[in-house]
Amino acid sequence: MANRMQRYEAQMRLFEPEANLPVLSEVPLRPKAGFQYIYKWDSTTKRKDWRADGYRWRQNATVKFKHDEANCKRYYFKLKVGPGNDYTNDFSKHAIECSLYDKQLLIWYQGDDSVVVDFSHGNAKDTEKEFRRTTPSILSQMKSVKEKLPLEVYSELIHQPEGDTMDASINTQQIHNAQKSAQKAEHLSLDTLCNLNELRSETHFVSDIHLAPSLLVICFKTNTIEEFKHLFHREDLFTPSLSYDSSTFQMDDYNLSILTYRQTEFEDLPVTPLMYMIHEKKVEKAHNFFFMRLNELIPELKAVETMIIATENDEAIVNAMQKYIPHVTIFRNWQHALQDINKSLQNLEITDCHEVKEYESDFIRLLDQESCGDYKSILAQMYLKKWNRDFSNYFDEHIDGHMNRMGAWAFRPFGLSLDAIDCSSNESLYSTLKRFDGWKSYTIDMMVVSLMRIDEFFMDKITRGRLGLGDYALRDHLSETYSQEDAVPDAVSVEQLINFIECETKSRRNMRKRMSGTKRPFLVDIEIKEETEKRRQISQAVDTVVQELLEDEA
Repeated sequence: MANRMQRYEAQMRLFEPEANLPVLSEVPLRPKAGFQYIYKWDSTTKRKDWRADGYRWRQNATVKFKHDEANCKRYYFKLKVGPGNDYTNDFSKHAIECSLYDKQLLIWYQGDDSVVVDFSHGNAKDTEKEFRRTTPSILSQMKSVKEKLPLEVYSELIHQPEGDTMDASINTQQIHNAQKSAQKAEHLSLDTLCNLNELRSETHFVSDIHLAPSLLVICFKTNTIEEFKHLFHREDLFTPSLSYDSSTFQMDDYNLSILTYRQTEFEDLPVTPLMYMIHEKKVEKAHNFFFMRLNELIPELKAVETMIIATENDEAIVNAMQKYIPHVTIFRNWQHALQDINKSLQNLEITDCHEVKEYESDFIRLLDQESCGDYKSILAQMYLKKWNRDFSNYFDEHIDGHMNRMGAWAFRPFGLSLDAIDCSSNESLYSTLKRFDGWKSYTIDMMVVSLMRIDEFFMDKITRGRLGLGDYALRDHLSETYSQEDAVPDAVSVEQLINFIECETKSRRNMRKRMSGTKRPFLVDIEIKEETEKRRQISQAVDTVVQELLEDEA
């Protein structure tokens, strides 16, 4: 013990000017064994930059001690020399922090620096690329400018004033990842989760909230579900068709899946939202839960013999539908198939605009046949006389087997045409969502509010249409069915809707900033943090005892 305290006293004297150690405000890159210096920082953002010096360290012990009644800490680091738990003490880093010396650390390196081994990050796709840790201050700087493009941030970093440093390994992809990480943290902050739970209680639009193993939120209005069920078993109307889309709207960290239906009381069969799912990962479990909830909410679907649902060619989605709504006939959305065809043409280097249009026209012609036999006859001619051989092989392998779930001859028995599966009309839900570009900057609770307003917008259009107002033309035989008893919703354009949503989200954001100092307890989160901290302290205490025993032996 006496030897150890003598060493501490000798090391503390290195803080004094007489020791003539260099005092640096920037962290030197890969100092050699024997190098000693004082790191002094002027900004709190640079407080931990000393940990990023170009080597791969792991802190394996911390020892607290007193010097002239001042509180001090000594940090021990061992060197990582390979993947997994491959470490060595042959080359080590040490640091001392003391309350007598404000914003300063004594740092030194000892041992044999020839044992240093460079290797890639554990999650790197390119295993030849060496990993070098970015300083915390630079990471903080990258995360703080979420509104700027990565290239802009990179340009600012490399042109920062002399005296500031930036590791040459930093690139625009790393900046993008840092910004994305910051946005995700904001999207799932404690305030966001509390607000989301409050929305669930206050509006009843949020139905399910799952936080682990990944985020999943399901939203719908009960009256929307009832409106949909109102169209079942109507002798005067075709059965409404469903459509499920999980790939059109991606919001950086999250996916938006939407279940819609065709409102058959109107001539144009307008697309109407039924349910939404915001989910972090596109996995089969998410789709399983969604369709399980659909089956629970609308058990009447089992008794509707002519119900169909159109979706993309995604095995996870199709499996979920077959498991939870097996009584609903599944069709493939031909628009998604057309997108796949365009990708195939590009891969085959068929890029001439006129030629691409010809292939698209041929596909639509094949879809719009009276029977499968007619389709097969025309397809044979295209294989033999018109199409590129490689494209013919692609079509035969990836598209032909699905045509009986996409062709017009398959839809007609349900009273539908190809146009009825087209969700891209100017006033449709999809068009409205695509014109709204606020998703990327919104937290989850703000996204939910936006979806709720969009849902209300389309329900108001239905109400107005039933009264002979607005864009939706009610079928003639229903013109006397609905009377104007309640207040008529005001006419709102898509532009007005978007402006209203942006104003509301801005107001909510400002309110959140004003309340940012208010603590809101979240019991589960607190318990997890406390348990993690206890485990960390126990692990560090064991490492400290081992380190002290090694020093005493020395």
